[in-house]
Parts: sequence; structure tokens; C-alpha cells
Amino acid sequence: FVILKTEDGSSWYHVTDQVGEVDILGGTADVDYTRVDGVITILTDTPLTISGNGLTSKERIVIAGGISADLTVKNMEIYTESAPLEISDGSALELTLAGENQLTASDSAGILNRGALTINGSGTLDVQGGYSCAGIETTDGTLVVDSGTIFATGGYNGAGIGGGRGRSGGTITINGGTVTAAGQERAAGIGGGMGGPGGTITINGGTVTALGGYWGAGIGGGGGEPYGNNAGDGGTIEIHGGTVAAAGGSNSGAGIGGGGGSGRGGIYGGVAGNGGSITITGGTVQASANRGAGIGGGGNTTDSPAADLCGAGGVITITGGVVQASSEKGAGIGGGIGGSDFSVGASGGTIAVSGGTVTAASGRGDVGIGGGTPGADSGTFSTGENGNAVISATAISDQSGKDSWSGIFFEG
Repeated sequence: FVILKTEDGSSWYHVTDQVGEVDILGGTADVDYTRVDGVITILTDTPLTISGNGLTSKERIVIAGGISADLTVKNMEIYTESAPLEISDGSALELTLAGENQLTASDSAGILNRGALTINGSGTLDVQGGYSCAGIETTDGTLVVDSGTIFATGGYNGAGIGGGRGRSGGTITINGGTVTAAGQERAAGIGGGMGGPGGTITINGGTVTALGGYWGAGIGGGGGEPYGNNAGDGGTIEIHGGTVAAAGGSNSGAGIGGGGGSGRGGIYGGVAGNGGSITITGGTVQASANRGAGIGGGGNTTDSPAADLCGAGGVITITGGVVQASSEKGAGIGGGIGGSDFSVGASGGTIAVSGGTVTAASGRGDVGIGGGTPGADSGTFSTGENGNAVISATAISDQSGKDSWSGIFFEG
């Protein structure tokens, strides 16, 4: 049998005797590619186009090791147990999107990338990972998105783009296109799977929407689990352009930064992740969270009142762009919050805002920039000698250097 979707896309159903035979254009069989036992293996750099016929294929595509492949996919729909598209270690793939394409795995990543993957084109790509796997797994590879429309959804505890359970986000660069990535349960939208750090994530352009699972960051670290992994730190995140909307999971992940925690630490695990290194120089950025910071550390859902179970802000630098960062209970920019009564918060970290238009708010009316709660370690806040930012914040908790602040400020 093969697996097909209903017309409204809401569910899968089985149909017998309808095998989707794909067409391969370009190249020479058994020289540039082989087709054996349900696997199309690309062997050379000869440009190929693989197109579907309206039915779901069960043939996987594998890029052999040590080559630079050039592949266009057109109206492809593949459903397999193992990854529908796999890039081997030491290989590079230039993937061009034409038409509407869908890659779904039941027991693996939708795209398993151990090499260097670049995506472009005018088509769409909808990728779904299997249990504990990312939609597009990049832990051991690099991903560059130049154009195209991409929807990537992780399986349970897998990131939309990045790592599967316990794995980091790898190296991800988005230069253009429209990218929507959703993590599941304790995984980031873009970044770490459950318990995995964010990796190295750079956004230079395009329209990016990243949705964390319940405990995952929108962009950054995966969430922790009781009696298991601590949450992942945010990693190294840079935003230089584009339009970015990042929402931490509804429990405790940061919008951009650390994954959320749900444990008491020590042998109980589940400590929230710190923000990592976050730099914003341009673009339009909207980051939101619940217990985690909008930008910074993850929060913690345990009722144990200990600040070190929450994620500190990390190192946050903003020199330009339009930035809106909000948290329902934690800091807009800075530390996450925890405790059953939201009474404890993590340090704000090291925060420098020298340019751009920045709005930072806590839904509780507490800390806009700084520690997770008014009583938490505020961390440090600075603007630099020639700062020219316009900053609106419910409050800035570190006032120690206020005499040297430079810019326009609205507090309260």
C-alpha cells in the first residue's frame, strides 16, 4: 500500500495498488544515479529533475558521499519509514524547489542532512519528521535557505529545523524565502530537539516563523524533561535582516534563546537553558514567551522555588532593527521565571542595546529588561557611549550605569 492524504490534508489513509512512480530527467541511469530496492542514489554532479505524478511515492532519495549534487524536485510526494531525502557525510546538495513537494518520514527526519544542503527555487516544500526526529535534521550538517517556501514540522520531541531528541540544531543560515518551522513537545521550532542546544543560527533575510513545542524555544534550545535531560541553551543566534516571528512553547521556552525546564535539577534534571549568545543588528523581530523570556533564558514549570532552575539571559546584543520582545510572566529581554507563584527568576545576563527600536515588556508589568523577576539578579545593562536606540520597557532592572546610558528611553 501507499499513504495518501485526504483532500483537506487533515489525515492519512491507505490505498492499495497505487504506487507513485517518479520520473527522473537528465543524466544516465547507472552512471549518474541508480534506482534499486526503493532507493534513488545520486552519484554525480549532473543536474537531475525528479518529478511526481500525483501519487505518493515510497522511493527514497540518497545523495552519495563525497559529491556535489544538483537536484530539482517537482510536485514530489514521498512517504517512507527512513528519511525521504538523505544527504551523506561529505556531500553537498543544491536543492531547487518547483511546484508543491511533500516529504514525510514515519521513523526518521523528513530530510536527514549530514552534509551541506542549500535550498532555493520558487516552489514549496512541506517536510514532516517522525517520532523524536526533526523535520529537517541539521545536527551534523549545514543548511542554507536562499529562497522557496518551506514548512518543516518535527516529530514528537523533534525540532522543525535542527535536532532530534537530545541533539543540537547544527548550523542553519536563512538568507531569503519563507520559512515556517514548528517543534513538537519539548523541541525548538528552529534549533535543538528535546534537551539539545540551539547550534549556530543566522538569519539574514526572508520571512521566518518559528514555533517551539510546549517547552521549546521558538529559536534556540530544546526543552528539558523531569528525570532526564536539562534544557538546551540558545546557542549562537544572529539576526541581521528579514522578518522574524519566534514564539516559545506555551509552557516555558524563550521566544529566542533557551529551552524551558520542568524539573528540580540534580538527579531530577529538567533545568531551563540560558539564552546563549544572541545578536540582532537589523530586520523586524517579534519574540514572545510564557515563563521564558521573550529574548533570553527559558523558564521552569516546576513549583520548586529556586532561581538556578531557570535560564539566565546569556549575552544579548542589539545594535539595530525593530525588536519587540514580550513574556507573559518572565522578562521581555533577560531571564526566565519559575516557581508555582512565579516568585523566582534567573539573572538577566549581559544585555547591551545601542541601536534600533526596542520594546521589551512583561505581562505582569515587572521587568522589561533584566532578571526574570524584580528581585532576581538584574545582570548588566548598557548602551555604549554613542547609543542611539529608542527603548520602551516596563522596567530596566539594572540601573547602576544609568548616568552613562545613551539613547531615548521610556520606562513604565
